[in-house]
Amino acid sequence: MKKIVTLFCTLLISIFASANDRFVEHKDWQTIETENFRVHFTPEYRDWAVSAANELEKSRQLINDQQGRVVVDKVDAVVFDPFNGANGYAIPLENKPFTGLFVTPPQSDSIISNSSSWQQLLVLHEYVHLVHLTQPERSVWRNRLGKIWDIYDITSIDTPRWAIEGYATLLESKTTGRGRLFNNQVEAILKQFAREGALPTYEQLSSSEGGYLAGSMAYLVGARYLYWLENKFSEQTLDDVWPRLRAKKDRDFNEAFTGIFRQSPKKLYQRFAAEYTTQAIMSEREATKSDPHLWLDTKDGTSAPTISPDGDMMVLVQRDNDGNSTLNIYSLDANQEAKDDFEKEQKELIKQDPLDIPDNPPTVYNPERLHTLYERNYMRISDPRWVSSDVIIFNTLTRNSEGEMHRDIARWHIPSGKVTHLTKAQNLRRFDVLENGSNIGENIVAERNRYGKSQLIKMNLKTGQIEELTPASLDIIYDFPRVNPTKPEQLAYVSTKLNESWQLQIVDMNTGKGKTVPAPKGYQFLSYPSWSPNGEKLYFVAGQNEQLAVYSYSTDTETLEQITQGKQVVGWPVVTKNNDLYVLSTNSQGPDVHKLSLANAQLVKVTDTTSSAQLADVFDYEHQLAPAIYDLNDEGMSEQEYGIGPQEITATVAASFNASSFDLIEVGARGGDVLQRLTWQINASESSKSDGLSGLSASARWQGWPVKITANAYDVSLNPSRQDDPQDFQKQSFKGGALWLEYPYQYDTLTLTPFVKTTFANGAIDEQTWQLGWQQSWYLNKRVWGVYQSTKGAWLEGESETINDNDLPSKLDWSGYDFSVLLGAQFYDFSLQTSARFNKRNDIEQSLINLGGFSSTLFNKEAHANRQFAPELGFNAIQSNDIRYFELATMHRNMPFSIIYGRYDFDAQNNIDVYGLKGQFTSNAEVLGASDLVLDFGLLQVNPDNQKSELKTWVGMSYQF
Repeated sequence: MKKIVTLFCTLLISIFASANDRFVEHKDWQTIETENFRVHFTPEYRDWAVSAANELEKSRQLINDQQGRVVVDKVDAVVFDPFNGANGYAIPLENKPFTGLFVTPPQSDSIISNSSSWQQLLVLHEYVHLVHLTQPERSVWRNRLGKIWDIYDITSIDTPRWAIEGYATLLESKTTGRGRLFNNQVEAILKQFAREGALPTYEQLSSSEGGYLAGSMAYLVGARYLYWLENKFSEQTLDDVWPRLRAKKDRDFNEAFTGIFRQSPKKLYQRFAAEYTTQAIMSEREATKSDPHLWLDTKDGTSAPTISPDGDMMVLVQRDNDGNSTLNIYSLDANQEAKDDFEKEQKELIKQDPLDIPDNPPTVYNPERLHTLYERNYMRISDPRWVSSDVIIFNTLTRNSEGEMHRDIARWHIPSGKVTHLTKAQNLRRFDVLENGSNIGENIVAERNRYGKSQLIKMNLKTGQIEELTPASLDIIYDFPRVNPTKPEQLAYVSTKLNESWQLQIVDMNTGKGKTVPAPKGYQFLSYPSWSPNGEKLYFVAGQNEQLAVYSYSTDTETLEQITQGKQVVGWPVVTKNNDLYVLSTNSQGPDVHKLSLANAQLVKVTDTTSSAQLADVFDYEHQLAPAIYDLNDEGMSEQEYGIGPQEITATVAASFNASSFDLIEVGARGGDVLQRLTWQINASESSKSDGLSGLSASARWQGWPVKITANAYDVSLNPSRQDDPQDFQKQSFKGGALWLEYPYQYDTLTLTPFVKTTFANGAIDEQTWQLGWQQSWYLNKRVWGVYQSTKGAWLEGESETINDNDLPSKLDWSGYDFSVLLGAQFYDFSLQTSARFNKRNDIEQSLINLGGFSSTLFNKEAHANRQFAPELGFNAIQSNDIRYFELATMHRNMPFSIIYGRYDFDAQNNIDVYGLKGQFTSNAEVLGASDLVLDFGLLQVNPDNQKSELKTWVGMSYQF
């Protein structure tokens, strides 16, 4: 029972999570095949894909040498770029191993920036996941079940997230010599957490929620815990845990771990955390005059402080734990009003109670927040730059017509609050404004990353004209372009090449001549360049010995000075005209803004510097990958059109339990390719009530063209009199099918899908219909509030054949329409929506529409022109040619269900009120056996006019094409 509950919960969590990283099925997909891998890509990614295929084979050989294990089946890898950001994933099915590789590399300040090559790090990390989690079960029955049933295979992985991600991060680091385990920035952050006593507990370690960087702790702390285990015991001791998880004896992770280490993973983690905290406290430095003091205390993820041209304001990007971002503008003046209010409040307390003890003043009176811009439609805000005191341009995500995300530039006019998008699908990640007289804000210098290739460009935001400053390159990554405010031809930026560290460069954009800014010798991390207002100094952050510090470089004297001394985890330094330095200082609550007067700082001249990009202190390991290259040698690879791709198949199991009608068990087989261009399913359904509900169904969908084609066929036996709410109908047997074509279109948050459909059915009534219709949805979300709506409508023309009173066939032509509309509003975490549905049939006296029953794999709701499903009612509960349904629903963001009140109105019949709870989730997972999977449940009080009120429940899991 514990195993069943665990599998079901894992299914809900892992499969019904919505995915934003879907590929576009109808693109011109190609396939490169090696001995052990198939790499799928579209033509613009071919170079990256060829190199990835070579890198995958190298990773396979390395891991085989290191631990004697490989992925047994051929791995499918998809190369794409769904949101212009660094990421990837693995789906560890034993006989369908799959990985998604996102080509855009990380930026210099990312916790995954310490690598010899983004591709090498990514490929190795995801391949380790597959090796780690796809080893064959040595239990014969579990092995066979996993091979034929995807859902069992994916949910049988009984390893906590911290061990999954931590182990891949551990090997990513050891076998490349770099990675997140050996990252100065990461180490400095975790040591700060430890000094605060804020390392995650064992229970928090696998969570992706719960505070600043919570989702990253499985990688960062998990890898360090596993590395500690290897050093305290041995590498082999840790490795022995993994085979025990696939043994004939069924063990969970705790049992597999404890049997080897003789202590639970939780107990040993507590010891690790204690030792790590002790080391962190022992390495803590005393405060100095060069340590900035708190200026803005936040509880959010904060980034990109930028000072306004007049020097009076600062804009910050602030992000909450849900990832929602805002632009906030603060005054740089002291907040005397906040101080006065505090002192007044304390005086009132003492006046009311002279024996009370007043609060001590806060550490800081936060500056006044002047303006706020909330993100719109989940388009993440980042990297603002001032154009004037009234205008900011910033980076945001945009969505193209195929749903892919791109980094672009938008303009915020602060007095009016108006936001204007200036670019579309340009993949501009970081940028700076070129100051050219009256045209300030028209021209920018930006890093553009397309198809995994990075380059610096100039762009006119008014005309869209682009000038390339550097060629697009796989080998070089550029970041943080910063224009000298007094010499617009002078550009600073950071960049890195394969197998090298990040470096700070200064270049003359007119002549192309430049130089490397020296960095402290032995540095590893380097990022956040920023010019002084007079253009004479460059400020940046560099990391040494697990600490970060702010440095300044004088372009005139070519001297390097250290400003902060490593006590704080610093980032994003900016300097005002008053010679005040503002930096972000990270703690366990997130980065705060700190301030330091440079006039009073104790600057330390750095003489031991380097201009070399050679890596410092690379970890040496017996099993290590060779230096990274982008290997474009395709010798020995076969290349072909993807077509319908490699075909796969899985068993399917679904079930429905309904208090108004039937229970239903559904089993079948589902097939398709890894991109799910072509997907099909056959299914047999049977109720436990003899002679109740049973049947066969088949569905297929083709998405290889812009027009999506879906077909469904069924053969059903239904006896309404055998339901829990019996209906006075004889047993019905009917066969039929449907074919429909859809053309999805998307613009920003508007989606519009026109469709044409034909259905036919043979049974008590023979019927054929043609439909022309649309589906549409739109939303506007401004984080605090939002509105959304959707419509669906179709015009139907049909022909029905029945037996008349003279036992002769009678054909009747009819027409009608189906229309539904939904309007909703959201305020913070609560939503309220109203919806209505209208179904009308004209020119026929016989009632055609059957209301009631539940959709299932057997009953695809799109394939039945005259059947409207309502799981709170039994099949055939209502027959009518005019049905109207109105509903009011409210929900909370964290609730899996809605609270609803609904009312059915019928022509010349009694009405029905319903109220209670209901919910529905649809899976878009890339696991073949879990895509198109729908979970539907409800608990409704059904109250017909002049009849007994009853409580009805249902829960169903089905496949809906």
